[in-house]
Amino acid sequence: MTSPPPSSSWPPGSIPDPPTASVSETGEIEFRPRKHRYGNRAAQPQLAVGEMLHEENTKMVLVLVGLPARGKTYIGRKLSNYLNWLGIVCRVFNVGMYRRILFGAKQDSKFFSSEDETGSRARWHAAEQALEDMVQYLEGGGQVAIYDATNSTKERRNWIRDRCREHFLEPLFIESICTDCTMIEKNILATKLHSPDYEGI
Repeated sequence: MTSPPPSSSWPPGSIPDPPTASVSETGEIEFRPRKHRYGNRAAQPQLAVGEMLHEENTKMVLVLVGLPARGKTYIGRKLSNYLNWLGIVCRVFNVGMYRRILFGAKQDSKFFSSEDETGSRARWHAAEQALEDMVQYLEGGGQVAIYDATNSTKERRNWIRDRCREHFLEPLFIESICTDCTMIEKNILATKLHSPDYEGI
């Protein structure tokens, strides 16, 4: 049995289709790489992705998922910076920022409790406003939108999916998982303690 072709056989920086396989007369499996769907543009991935979005009028929704201090906002900003650098119009919609604008920072712990009806309604309103702005952004010419919030419940994720589909958008959920307690503590000290929510505490 022969092994698949090395990755160096693909155009530099491209993302190829999986190789096809066939069985020879001697019973050996032979792998044959497929031609890249974007031809010579595969050698320049930033052009392949950017032109694909332009040509097909593609709109992408990336939904971040994860507990606090797991790096969601960091990932969202890095993705946005990279995509904009490639010439793909991208923007992050951070629900926490909407909450602070609408209801102010430095809320007490009761505000974030699922048992507090007033706080729950306020947080839901912030999530709705961020999602509405995100849809308007995409309909107004944006190509990629990143929805940044914990989105940790199935109910919330289903709501996001359904709202996106109302506008013919299919969300892609990206979960950030971290179980390293040391790393989580560093994230808290590096970001959360400098957040407007904790300013002066």
